[in-house]
Amino acid sequence: MGRNKRPVTKNFSSRTKHLCAELMRLCGPQTDVNNKLEHFQDLHKITTELCELQRVSLPVTYSTVAYFSDHEFVLLDGFPAADVILNVYRNICRQYAYLYLLFEQMGQRELLPAYMRTFCFEDYRWAISTVMSRNNALPSSGGDEKFLFLVPLWDMINHKLGQVTTDYDPVTEHILFYAMETYQPGDEIFMDYGKRTSTEFLIYNGFVPEMNPYHKVPIKLSLSKFDSLVVLRKQVLEKLGIET
Repeated sequence: MGRNKRPVTKNFSSRTKHLCAELMRLCGPQTDVNNKLEHFQDLHKITTELCELQRVSLPVTYSTVAYFSDHEFVLLDGFPAADVILNVYRNICRQYAYLYLLFEQMGQRELLPAYMRTFCFEDYRWAISTVMSRNNALPSSGGDEKFLFLVPLWDMINHKLGQVTTDYDPVTEHILFYAMETYQPGDEIFMDYGKRTSTEFLIYNGFVPEMNPYHKVPIKLSLSKFDSLVVLRKQVLEKLGIET
């Protein structure tokens, strides 16, 4: 989903399992805690190592609009997608600047939650990219309106052209996901993200599919007032339901 990750090795998985097993032992109901400080230090040592290990499972950076370089934007300049992408990037910049200045005006930064005291753009664009590349619209309970949600695990599945195999059960309020092809144990599971243009894939997921039958490009056409048939052309367009 447009994310770049550090490599995850078998050593990472086995070490994590070992540390979790040790936590289960130390936190078990039969564990006799005689020295509270020593017990806390043991737990803290393990959780600290877990935090260091598990950072590699998170995206280090993204290939979304928020991370575009000057060179990457130059490649898009001249295409219709450039206008859309620039507007998205401007919105990200404006949102960050607004929130940063708002926090500054509040004063007494020590009263703010720890995560708001150091509000840097690097963290903000990482968070924005995480949400942009993973959010999904789901129906609200008892209504037709849809809201955006982050769905753990399901939102980590990568795209492959096929058919949409995800459904929503309003009774149980569960997402129902079906495999669109046969898989063997150990295979990566894919899903079709739906009918998106290549521009939408680039903006919200950070990649462009090699094959995309749903891609389309907006073209702006104008009528010249010096055209002797301009009135007739407008009438034809109006009958076709096309605004001029």
